[in-house]
Amino acid sequence: MSDILSAATEYHRKEYNNFGRLLRIYQRKRFLRNLFFSVLVSVCLIALVHHNSTQLEDSLSVHLEPTDHFRYCIQYNFTRSYDNFRVNADLEPVTLAMHSSIDFLHYMFDQVTTWEGAISLSVFIDRNVPEYLSYLYRIHDCDEDVRRHVSFHIVTIFDMVCDPIVIQKTWDCSLYLREDTINYLRSIRRSGFIYPINVMRNVARRGAQSKIHILSDIEMVFSLDAERLLTRVANKLVTGKKKIVLVIRRFEVEDGLDVPRTAEKLYDMFLTNRSVVEFHAKLFPEGHFIPYINSWFEESLNSTKIRARGVPYSNSFWEPQVVIHAYDPMHDETIPTRHRDHQALAYELCRAGYRFFVVTNIFNVHRGIKKSTTFLDNEVARLGQEANLLRSRIFFRRMNLLYPTTYLKCARWDNRKVAGRARQFTSFNGKQNEFNTEYGF
Repeated sequence: MSDILSAATEYHRKEYNNFGRLLRIYQRKRFLRNLFFSVLVSVCLIALVHHNSTQLEDSLSVHLEPTDHFRYCIQYNFTRSYDNFRVNADLEPVTLAMHSSIDFLHYMFDQVTTWEGAISLSVFIDRNVPEYLSYLYRIHDCDEDVRRHVSFHIVTIFDMVCDPIVIQKTWDCSLYLREDTINYLRSIRRSGFIYPINVMRNVARRGAQSKIHILSDIEMVFSLDAERLLTRVANKLVTGKKKIVLVIRRFEVEDGLDVPRTAEKLYDMFLTNRSVVEFHAKLFPEGHFIPYINSWFEESLNSTKIRARGVPYSNSFWEPQVVIHAYDPMHDETIPTRHRDHQALAYELCRAGYRFFVVTNIFNVHRGIKKSTTFLDNEVARLGQEANLLRSRIFFRRMNLLYPTTYLKCARWDNRKVAGRARQFTSFNGKQNEFNTEYGF
């Protein structure tokens, strides 16, 4: 019996050892198999990630967001300038805040070669959106001046939803020519959609990389060194706390002539043959007249020191070009285009207690002297006429609610066009001769 038990025990011991050996072999094979599949999966994942990263480098996904009133779709910083122009930690840069439709975009190249700072540019695209977005992306990718200076912000028409758009990079920058790009942009025909000008102005300001903005139309060309000079004076006065805005003088030059960019050249053309005039002097002087032109020229010609001289808010049709802080009021987006859209901002600034200071040595110029409105101007004005009457009343009531104490100070918000030169007030902010205040820098 004991022999039988011993034989059985020996048998089970051998079986156990054989089982252990087989188990170890199985575990080793399973480990090697799992290791193989792990390596295979890792290689596949690495390849997939590399493929996706390559795709991402060659594409851009545009995620448009609806505006508060669901009329437009917007993306801020569709492309962003790589230089923020913060050369001094103590100085806030002045950003040129502009806007354009796609058919006016060729004027941008004047800006990137004359303005030495950042440009925040809102672009309105009402048709062929993927095509034009791709073209904008190509310009920014291939043009060094644009890539350095310009941040594009996109505004399109809201159509039930703001669908994302994927832009594929299919171009070769070695084939890029700025002249061809300008010619193509010039060939684009304007659409019949009414341009939402105050939406565009506000998008450009909200998308700016700095807190000090100069509001300008894309056709205007600035004087030499304007950005550096403005940065110096604006950091002292346009702080978001002092309720001061700077006013830049604007001029027009006859078609075909070189744009003057120095005070000397400007004065010579202004005085000698009248080939330069104050902006819209022959079209709408009451909206653009700024006093003290002679003293402005004298100071600009004879001194490198920048002076900021106070001027009165003259009438509710005044529409000066201003340097303004990000905390200051925005344009009223309910006012129709070509119906006092920019005048409303100047009026609100006056009602809010802001003071206006004209700076010397800095100006900009528009090519062509405008003497009459165009057919398109008249059509846009006609289409917005009915809405303007109601919205103008609403705007004036809002001003009275927000700023009840300045009702008499800033003239009445009146839709009747004033005749002749703008009338001047003898008081400003309730103080005699307040607008004769000067700052020197």
